[in-house]
Amino acid sequence: MTDQAQEAQPAYAPQLGDLKRDFQNACDAQQKAREEARTNRRYYDSKQISPADLKVLADRRQPPQVDNVIKPAINGMIGVVERGETDPKAAPRTPDRENAADAATDVLQLVYDDTKLHDIKLKVFENMLIEGIGASITEVDERMNVVVRRIRFEEFFYDPFSRETDFSDAAFMGIAKWSYVQDVAKIYPEFAAELRTQCSMGDTNATFDDRPQNNMALLWTDPKLKRLLVVEMYRQDGGWKKVVFTGSLLLEAGDSPYLDDDKQPANPISAAAIYVDDDNNRYGVVSDWRSNQDGINKRKSKLLYLTSARQIQQREPDAAEVDAETARREAARPDGVLPAGWEVVPTTDMFEGNYRLLQEDKQAIQRAGVNPAVLGREGENQSGRANLVRQQAGLTELAIVFKALKKWEESTLVKAWERVRQFWTEPMVKRITDDENSWRFLHLNRPVIEVQDQVVGYDTWSGEPIVQGVPVQVGVENAIAKMEIDIILDSVPDTTNVQQEQFQILSELARAYGPQEVPFDDLLALSALPHKAQIMDRRKARQEQAAQAAQNPNPVQQLALRKAAAETAETEAKVGKTQAETAETQAEAAIKAQQAQNPMLESWLQQAG
Repeated sequence: MTDQAQEAQPAYAPQLGDLKRDFQNACDAQQKAREEARTNRRYYDSKQISPADLKVLADRRQPPQVDNVIKPAINGMIGVVERGETDPKAAPRTPDRENAADAATDVLQLVYDDTKLHDIKLKVFENMLIEGIGASITEVDERMNVVVRRIRFEEFFYDPFSRETDFSDAAFMGIAKWSYVQDVAKIYPEFAAELRTQCSMGDTNATFDDRPQNNMALLWTDPKLKRLLVVEMYRQDGGWKKVVFTGSLLLEAGDSPYLDDDKQPANPISAAAIYVDDDNNRYGVVSDWRSNQDGINKRKSKLLYLTSARQIQQREPDAAEVDAETARREAARPDGVLPAGWEVVPTTDMFEGNYRLLQEDKQAIQRAGVNPAVLGREGENQSGRANLVRQQAGLTELAIVFKALKKWEESTLVKAWERVRQFWTEPMVKRITDDENSWRFLHLNRPVIEVQDQVVGYDTWSGEPIVQGVPVQVGVENAIAKMEIDIILDSVPDTTNVQQEQFQILSELARAYGPQEVPFDDLLALSALPHKAQIMDRRKARQEQAAQAAQNPNPVQQLALRKAAAETAETEAKVGKTQAETAETQAEAAIKAQQAQNPMLESWLQQAG
């Protein structure tokens, strides 16, 4: 907690026993849910067969059959979130705040990228689907940068009477984490001696790990590894309070150091669940799929057994007497010979029945999860628009699942914006990279300075006032503390197939009608070429240079063009003169030839001449 908050708020001194009791009640109430969550995680990790069943299979010398359909179904849902993009935007609450909303949008996008919120969202969503709860805490570090940390499921606890999926009605929630005593002593040096004493007084026969245990709240120390269970709790007690305690020490107590938009202490934890049962237990989709997954494994194991084992019966009682066990051994051998009077009983009906049940269990999980239409496995030969429509229709059945994730993301972004408004109070410059090829700088809390004339004194002789320009701060540009906005999340769908289809259609039109009707720039804009923005920028620059050269030609180039034109004209004149002289010479030669052939014509020409 900051020193300013401690000075401004009255002292808060809760009883350690009350805090431990709340924590103990939360652990007791969540014991069943934690066991279910751990089982769900084991099913996701393909640890689906119990030790008793494994022993039976080992006695049969039959390998265990685990066809994990849950994992690809979960991964498919996570893939849908990974493939989509979230674009946080700030909407102004009043018309005169539009410029501030643009700056706030840049800040939200900056925080979204710097905190790697998209990656955290995928991990939180995985916890929601498997364990049933996803949580995170939004804080600031030493440099006042916003930090979002995912809270591991086994470390999160909450008010057992909370019923809302977003925990908005929870009276308290927090983080219980095992930490080394030296690390805790660095944070709270005033309690260093007490912490070491407490750690040395624990039960040395107890075993510990970082997974949820039924008696997690009863074991506070680990003397072997020198660790303590440290609880960080946020609780409603006349406003949101923050308390940090161990088994015998109250390390911190006071108002939450983080404020909301109303400047009131706020809870920095964002948590969400998909489903809540009648006992207030949160659970995810894996809980509904476990019975089908068990059926899949059982059916596959049964099919394998039916494939390798055969039933036989004695057809002729009068045949030579053979022990039934001997006949069974021969039937089980690949090269066995059935004794006379025995025959194999067909088990086709049992095989087909188990196979149909196997397919039904698989289809049940696939139908409840992301169907092939959403994943793009159906309709490969259809248009991109048709595939997009099929994907959107397939996601309709999962609206509740993705809505829970969206509520968590909205809550986290709101808390991140509250951290920005509270702690980003100094002038700063942030680099915004909303363009893949360039960046720009955003000034926040920048003072607006104007030079104003002020009287700084009076002239000694004339008594006239001496006026000088004095820089005066008249405002603050992009003052974050005064930005009142609403946060909107725009989900950008994956439209790659649609874009490729449009590009193909436009290419066919270009071949049919030529570049006059379908410009090359339009084709380039719809293409999927890498770095196409750079190519378009270079084309635009060349076009601008050509247009500028046409409007303002270079004088040197003009002189060269005129000189070349003059030389061309001179050459053409010489060629014309030469051609005329050649024609005249040819005409004279023709006349002389005629004169030689006709003496009368020559005489007439002489008389005419």
